[in-house]
Order: sequence, then structure tokens, then C-alpha cells
Amino acid sequence: MTTVKKRMTRKELEVIEDRIDIREARKALKDPRRIPFDQVRRELGLDKKRT
Repeated sequence: MTTVKKRMTRKELEVIEDRIDIREARKALKDPRRIPFDQVRRELGLDKKRT
């Protein structure tokens, strides 16, 4: 019996890439060395509202 390899569609590839991105983002959020973006903005003085 021979195996036929099917080419992935762009949509299938995007779904796989999205799953990888989500997995990596969740890992990054669990990293104890992570600095919250709000803290970075405050320290850089970027948290002030624009007028």
C-alpha cells in the first residue's frame, strides 16, 4: 500500500501557525522573568494620556 502525501492548504498552515503562536504566548506569560507591559510603559513615562 502506498501513501499519498497531501499538500497543505494555506488555511491549514495558518491554523497550525496560530496554534504554535498561542502555545508560545502562553509559555511566555508563565515566565517568572516577564515584565508586565504596563510597568514598562510607566517606567518610560508613556502611561500619560495624550491631550
